[in-house]
Amino acid sequence: SSTLLNMLTFALLFQLGKRIIDTRTAFFAVALLGIFGFASSAMTELRPYPMLITITTALHLIFYLWIKHPSGRLMVIYVMIGVAGLYTHFFSVFIFPVHALFMLIFVRYDRKLWCNSLLMWLFIGLSFTAWIVPFLYVILVPFPGGIYYAIPEGLVGLEILYRRIRFEPEIIQHFLLTFSLFAPTLLLTHKTVHHPKFRLYKHWGLLYPLSI
Repeated sequence: SSTLLNMLTFALLFQLGKRIIDTRTAFFAVALLGIFGFASSAMTELRPYPMLITITTALHLIFYLWIKHPSGRLMVIYVMIGVAGLYTHFFSVFIFPVHALFMLIFVRYDRKLWCNSLLMWLFIGLSFTAWIVPFLYVILVPFPGGIYYAIPEGLVGLEILYRRIRFEPEIIQHFLLTFSLFAPTLLLTHKTVHHPKFRLYKHWGLLYPLSI
């Protein structure tokens, strides 16, 4: 089941990269996800993480399509996938502030678009209200202070985390880290191209190296 979900994730990510930038960037994004250590371990666990990654990628794609071509059908699909995300893992709650931040930075102001976005996020949030009390009970009563994970605190824990999330093989990790240092300078050499929906549209191709 996780294999099927991972294949779907790669397909969704390819469509996202292709629609935002181009086919070459889409292949590059899929390759990066494939060699990303943390994603590789999460996508093969017998836990809800593979489905969470698939749902996250699907939400990004649907949100982008909806901004370009707003429609009631895409709003319903976004809400349904968002509800599925919340019921898969509570970490999916962080997706929606990211979408709001994306709109603030990259989307030209549109009052109707913002109102509909807030409406979608409200419906998704209301779907989880019945589980808020049980969720808080589990976090505060059986596991006060939160659930404990095996990674120790301090520098030792950071080193273990770094080894889990780095790209493989290690030479690619060093290349990407080095390249990311020069990405901000490349950003200054590009001129902004006007787009009816988005701001800084020409700079989107640099988001991948910047995010590394």
